[in-house]
Amino acid sequence: MAFPVDRHVHRYASRVAFVQGHDHRIAGHTGPAAYGPGGLHYHLMSGPTSYNQGHIHRYATPTGLAASGVPHTHGYAGLTTVDHRHTHPYRGRTGGAIG
Repeated sequence: MAFPVDRHVHRYASRVAFVQGHDHRIAGHTGPAAYGPGGLHYHLMSGPTSYNQGHIHRYATPTGLAASGVPHTHGYAGLTTVDHRHTHPYRGRTGGAIG
């Protein structure tokens, strides 16, 4: 089954959980839509966290699924990489579709 090309993206920004006396921020734009089961779609999001306490972490996760062709947002959740012997969980919701 062929899916239409859908290049919309979403902005996201949130703080990771407070661990070992500090937190970090994640922010950016998702990648374009990718199709999952039932014609629903998701996006990939990845990048470095903000710099804090002498280090950064990296994150990479797919968003949750959403319907296409209607106004929507996506939930997301994951864990950062382990740096300085710890990791940070994060979760949030994207903004609306852009493009």
